[in-house]
Amino acid sequence: GIMALMGLCIMLGFFYHWTTLVYFFMWSGVYFAQKSHYNNHYYLLVLLLAVMAVVPAARAFSLDAKLGIIKKKLTCPNWAIQIFIIQLAIVYTYAAFSKIFPDWLEANPVRIWFSFKRNYWLVGDLLQLEWVHYMVAYGGILFDLLIIPALLWRKTRIYAFAITFFFHLFNSFVFQIGIFPYLMLGMNALFF
Repeated sequence: GIMALMGLCIMLGFFYHWTTLVYFFMWSGVYFAQKSHYNNHYYLLVLLLAVMAVVPAARAFSLDAKLGIIKKKLTCPNWAIQIFIIQLAIVYTYAAFSKIFPDWLEANPVRIWFSFKRNYWLVGDLLQLEWVHYMVAYGGILFDLLIIPALLWRKTRIYAFAITFFFHLFNSFVFQIGIFPYLMLGMNALFF
């Protein structure tokens, strides 16, 4: 309940830094207490919350600014955006390199995961095809390695956004991996 209240305060920009800090400590406590179920997406949330607690956010359209708790500003320092982009670059680059091992290159994890998806509406049969396994395995490596540079380059940004949109919605539909795909899609706003 406290985390839900802190999340609401963060969303509204009400005592933004303090509520983000409380949420960071509570989320970290929940995450680190779960030794049996490690999820790197949840760890990313710990890191993002730590960054959120220090960036000068909630300066324009927040309750803090409206109530005069902080001085209203319509600009954001470049470093505050760059720190999130750097964090995303680390996440995606690490994801690409972590996939470069024989089992992944032979599409074995993808093959195993997709074998449980036979009954999926519309795509179940497609997910059983060998070439799809390899496309997902190698496409995942290429996506993770190239998406940040493609989002940073103005000429490819809109195409990269479309690819990101498909990639993350596909992952959400097929793997049901929680909020991560939507978090990544939301963070695309940083590149525009």
